[in-house]
Amino acid sequence: MFEKIYESLIADLEKFYLKDETFNMKNFIDNTVNCMVCLKKMDNEALSKINYIGFSDLISMRDRFNEQNEEFRIREFVSFLFHYYSLYTKIEIGSDEWVEKSNAIDEHIEDYFLEQRRHSAVTHYKNLMLENEQSDFENVLELLSNQLKRYDVNLYYCKKILDFFDKYYPDEIFPQDTFFLNNYLGNTVDLMILTISKLYLDACDVKKRKNCGIKYLQSFIGIKVSDKSNIKDILKKASAKIKEVVSIAEKLEPVRDKLIAHFDISDIDTAQNVKMHINEFVKIYDLSCEILELLSLGYFNYKDGFSQNMIQANNFKFFVCQDPWCHNPNQYYESDIDSYLKTIKMKFDACKLKPVNNNGSKE
Repeated sequence: MFEKIYESLIADLEKFYLKDETFNMKNFIDNTVNCMVCLKKMDNEALSKINYIGFSDLISMRDRFNEQNEEFRIREFVSFLFHYYSLYTKIEIGSDEWVEKSNAIDEHIEDYFLEQRRHSAVTHYKNLMLENEQSDFENVLELLSNQLKRYDVNLYYCKKILDFFDKYYPDEIFPQDTFFLNNYLGNTVDLMILTISKLYLDACDVKKRKNCGIKYLQSFIGIKVSDKSNIKDILKKASAKIKEVVSIAEKLEPVRDKLIAHFDISDIDTAQNVKMHINEFVKIYDLSCEILELLSLGYFNYKDGFSQNMIQANNFKFFVCQDPWCHNPNQYYESDIDSYLKTIKMKFDACKLKPVNNNGSKE
């Protein structure tokens, strides 16, 4: 029985690589499971008589079956199966063709199980929305993800510059060295305020597909998802976090309207008196990442195997909302802003060490 199923799996692999329309991944997975069940029931003596497969490898694999989840067991067994398929078809082990075909079957199996998990996830957007509405939902999510990544980069640079100014006061450094930094800070803060306004303060219109921010995403789900019973807790948590952001962000509205978008002379003084601490910008960003994770309804988690693995290995915020260059875990990595600030520090420290003439000036 084992040999018969095993040989049929080898034949199925051939169909897969030839893109034969009769190949069916579900049937292939089911047959793989049946083959593993047969393997589990066989004793060592029976296995040793099957001379065209690796006896010791199969024994080792069989003994581990109870220690691993089904997906991993299947992927491991198919990897073993492919090894002997490559010998059968005379593919050179380790060659580019071998690697390509090995990865292809493994990725398709991973995608199959990913799709199975998606179907069973009652809070996944594809199980809640009509098919013709899903594309708009995906586009909005990608747009918001990119906005948060850009916001993250601006926030990263601002924090670096402010930390620098906290240690090296601008009046102690040559003005020409800090002109760019001060100018960048002013422009970037304006840009972050505009981003916050787009995400939370502008009135959205789902029907006309305008002002696609966080509020738009919230309204989109409210309109397009008819049965909200499975996501009511998600919507409740997201709504509370949105209110928290708006309570911080609403003071920025006059700054955007009266000072950034255009000038209103009668209100400029009021707008200029609005104070926003860097920690408040950080708080808005962190809450926005949490809100996007809630309202994405599993889109990023089930987008593909790579996305799911990256989110599980790190977290949603790191993979979906942050720029990888700004959060490189390598301790020896130095960003461009780090290099720039280091140069200014070296110049500043060198000036402090210069001897002073009798007239009080440094040589």
